[in-house]
Amino acid sequence: MTNGISAQKQSFFLKDLKLRLKRFIGKNLHVEFECNGCCKRAIGGVLTIVGDDFIELTGTITIVTLVPGFPHPIKKNATTILIPLARVCSIELV
Repeated sequence: MTNGISAQKQSFFLKDLKLRLKRFIGKNLHVEFECNGCCKRAIGGVLTIVGDDFIELTGTITIVTLVPGFPHPIKKNATTILIPLARVCSIELV
């Protein structure tokens, strides 16, 4: 998220994102996020916490990881995941 964005704008964006996300607590979301050069997607989690710099999804969550150079995505199941807000690429309400 720091691609050409000043620290002040990034701080404003994250503050605004946190305020908007609080409206979706208790709802099912799909969250796409970046992690060490890979693209990950948390599918089917319920937003339970919006922290200062993270969100928490709980429930039956499928985590799909797209690794450059691998022909197929890697899938895992989880019951809880914490995602840093600065790594979030997109959020879908389902």
